[in-house]
Amino acid sequence: MSGRPRMTVGPSVLLFSPLPPPEGGIATWTTRVLSAHAFARLSLRHLDSSLRSGHSQLGRGSIVRRLAMAARLFPVFAWVCLRTKPDVVHLTSSGFPGFYRDVVYIAIARVLGRRVILNPRLGAPGRFTRRAPRPLRSLIRLAVRACTLVAPLSEEIASELRGLGRVTCKSSRTALTCVSIR
Repeated sequence: MSGRPRMTVGPSVLLFSPLPPPEGGIATWTTRVLSAHAFARLSLRHLDSSLRSGHSQLGRGSIVRRLAMAARLFPVFAWVCLRTKPDVVHLTSSGFPGFYRDVVYIAIARVLGRRVILNPRLGAPGRFTRRAPRPLRSLIRLAVRACTLVAPLSEEIASELRGLGRVTCKSSRTALTCVSIR
């Protein structure tokens, strides 16, 4: 876990997102957020969600090995949530198939009484919801509705999530997050 507690002005936040390597995408965004002065007075803690063997390794080997790699952080995440008691967990998600792993993180946070901000980035539009089998669409819908706030990267992603139906509940709203932090 990186980041030390800072003088707090707002809620305490656990940022659960990857760090480089590899460079790019969410990992680069995380590095920028952690170094941004805009968050200096926020109680921000970070837990690295990256797979140390690299994303290219995830598709190799048996299904059991791949599931074990993806699940190794479940108990660590739960422990950090219990120990630090963040008011909010900010979870970045790159979409299919990683979102199905992220559903477990959403469930852990909610069971432990933590609010969740879901920041879906969904690389391939349509693949996430429209091409998902019907039972998985129900799982996606439940997970999204369990979040306090859904902050998609683009309006295209927001539209895709709205297409699930019954996703727009009173506590969810769209907030575009494509702001360059310098």
